[in-house]
Amino acid sequence: MKRLHSSRGVSLVELVVAMTIMTVVAIGGMASFQFITKAIHRSRTRTLANNLIQEKMEVMKNYSYFGLMVTTHTTTNALHGIEYDDLAYPPETIAMWGYPVFTRAVHVAYAEMAGTQISTVSYAATDTGIKQITTYLMWEDGANTKLLTIKNLLANPAATGMDSGIRGTVTKALGGALEGAVVEVVGNANWTANTDSAGTYTFNVSKGTYSVICSSNGYYQQIKTNISAPRGGQGVADFSMVQVATGAFKTSVWISTGLVISQVCAGTGSYTAAGYRGPHVDGTEKDVEFIELYNPTTFTWTLDTGAFEILYAKQDWETPNEIPLTFTNNTIGPYQYFLIASTKPIVINGVSVEPDALYGDLQGHGWDFWVWNYTNVMFEYIPTIWESAQPGALGIKWNGSYLDRVAWKTGGLSPPAELTETVWPNDLPTYANGLKDGDVLVRQTEPGDVLIADGNAYDTDRNAANVMYMENFVDDHAQLMTARNTSTWKAPVSGKPAHGALAAAPDGYSLAGQAYPVNYGYNNERADLFIEG
Repeated sequence: MKRLHSSRGVSLVELVVAMTIMTVVAIGGMASFQFITKAIHRSRTRTLANNLIQEKMEVMKNYSYFGLMVTTHTTTNALHGIEYDDLAYPPETIAMWGYPVFTRAVHVAYAEMAGTQISTVSYAATDTGIKQITTYLMWEDGANTKLLTIKNLLANPAATGMDSGIRGTVTKALGGALEGAVVEVVGNANWTANTDSAGTYTFNVSKGTYSVICSSNGYYQQIKTNISAPRGGQGVADFSMVQVATGAFKTSVWISTGLVISQVCAGTGSYTAAGYRGPHVDGTEKDVEFIELYNPTTFTWTLDTGAFEILYAKQDWETPNEIPLTFTNNTIGPYQYFLIASTKPIVINGVSVEPDALYGDLQGHGWDFWVWNYTNVMFEYIPTIWESAQPGALGIKWNGSYLDRVAWKTGGLSPPAELTETVWPNDLPTYANGLKDGDVLVRQTEPGDVLIADGNAYDTDRNAANVMYMENFVDDHAQLMTARNTSTWKAPVSGKPAHGALAAAPDGYSLAGQAYPVNYGYNNERADLFIEG
């Protein structure tokens, strides 16, 4: 069986299309070759131009300072906006096969430094000791003209660059010369001088405009700006220095970090011959036990969150018991008082005061008094804690840690150690009759005193020195009796002595001081701070 073979050739159309594609590819390749060739040529031209201008700069730098002539006659190239020497160093034309024609020119001028700036001056000016060399290279690149410029400096090795200066006089504002003051240029501490006995100074600088600062121990710094130092001359900066005031400052330093027990009252009445706690209830006036707290901090404390506890006990064999509270108000703000009472209202000197919280059920740990209420014709239950001829202690806790404690002894009986201050556990006050009706404990507002205008914040963790025992206070000094709730605000003037605290005046000149203890462990303990400057 024969196989059939196609004998069909390439058509004319196919041949034309193929030739067209090959032509386009060839033309594109030729265009790319031309572009690459031009780019290589431009790069070579730029490299040659850099070499030519650097070569000219090296030739010029090989002249000695005095052999290098300053340009006195120039030609201006308007196209590039440059001037070059056409007399001492006429322009050169450089032609090389395959490259454009280059024109190389030079300009030499006196130069001077003004601060960090370099500028040129006229050839007719006095020699500044520095010459600036500028070389130019110009050529044409098709329709464009090109320009390369480089500059360099040549210094006179025999000349000094600081032929200007700054001088002046420094005086005291109250009169008289100030010797030993330091005057210097801002930003260049090497340009400086100290004043002599007449208060005068001088030092050399380069020509320029500067800011000058003057300083001296015990005087405020002064700065003078825009002080111009001309070439060959001196700028003037005079100073009148103001002395820093000197003196000494002494104060006591305190710190407060928590609530304190400011007052404890065993009863606003007193025992009667029949043994009743009086006066009897008449519907408004009652015999009330109360505990007063004070907040010497800048924080607001919320007392019904479970973090706060108030505990009491009498003799040392007892376990401290918590006083359950019923809150009328649950917060104590900065510098406020907080009143906790056995019942309400509290009537003192005819004024009724509402407690912020009341005792709850003491569950047999305290005393329960039943008093006759004539208005309601019934007995009224009043829970109480303190009793005469007994020791006692009271403490307040926050998150399980004691903030403050108040305790006392009676005869040979002592309260539980847990409720005594930790710093001086054996230094408890002794009250012969315990805390009985009419007795009051008041925290001092400052060492050794209670001032009605100040907050009761004094606390050295030593009850005998911090708390005043007012026996029969309710009966003997009723006019001075107070019970304060959160409506009362008083700023503290004391607190815990801040032993070791560091402090300094904000003037930047005074020395820092550290607080030191005074009467440590005794009455009137404090931390004093002494600063001088």
